[in-house]
Amino acid sequence: MDHHGGRPRAERARQLADVLRQQITDGGFPGGALPDERVLGTRFAASRNAVRQALSLLRQEGLITGGAGWARAWCCRSTVTAWTG
Repeated sequence: MDHHGGRPRAERARQLADVLRQQITDGGFPGGALPDERVLGTRFAASRNAVRQALSLLRQEGLITGGAGWARAWCCRSTVTAWTG
């Protein structure tokens, strides 16, 4: 099990998803593009696996799209303002 600061990765991923969700809905990613996983991991002091899991949660919610292929580019959905959680 991957731990960060004594917390299991799944819990860390949910917390990171909450932070990213808030930043996305607040327009915190100009142009709608999220930084790559490495940058997000550094910014939020999270493992790459926790970042991937958080992004996967947001994709399942329909808040972001992408994540396929080498670039693993993630984009905020244009309907983000209509998202209610």
